[in-house]
Amino acid sequence: MGRPKGGINRYWSKEEKLKAVKRVLNNHETADNVRKELEISPSLLHAWIKKYLNEGEDGLINKIKP
Repeated sequence: MGRPKGGINRYWSKEEKLKAVKRVLNNHETADNVRKELEISPSLLHAWIKKYLNEGEDGLINKIKP
């Protein structure tokens, strides 16, 4: 997996991250199904979930603007 050589990084807004996290936590969808649909790595989705559980919605705010 991963992006093609020469590709650009995808920008994920706080709202997009929150939607993905809530799909896993509230709707009881599997993290694997959500990450495959969004085409992201398992570690990225789990990092978002961990930040959300520890810091709430503020943990999903991007620290560096694209």
